[in-house]
Amino acid sequence: LIDGGYTVTGIATALNAFNHNKTLPDRTVVITFNGGYRSALDRAIPLLLRHDLPFTLFIDAEQVEAGNPQFMSWDDIRKLARNPGVTIALTATPLPRSGETLDDPTAVSYTHLT
Repeated sequence: LIDGGYTVTGIATALNAFNHNKTLPDRTVVITFNGGYRSALDRAIPLLLRHDLPFTLFIDAEQVEAGNPQFMSWDDIRKLARNPGVTIALTATPLPRSGETLDDPTAVSYTHLT
């Protein structure tokens, strides 16, 4: 992304531009992670933080609350939320489990937590 001439922007900036018919620079991207999986915390998120790239983490609170080891903990999420480029949000419905699909993919909505 850095070397490819992309502009990485936060979700709030992108939604504001969309809602107010404003244009964003060419090659603008928004980085999101769905679910709050620990693998994102272990692999991708450190790279984004190192390069000060904003991103949004949509968490599945049901899995976090249950202490599912495949998901980040509330402590992990709180630590991430301290970074100015990180937006934490909830999915309105739990994410589908393996082999399941969403009946209505538009049912997942954005709820800003930070």
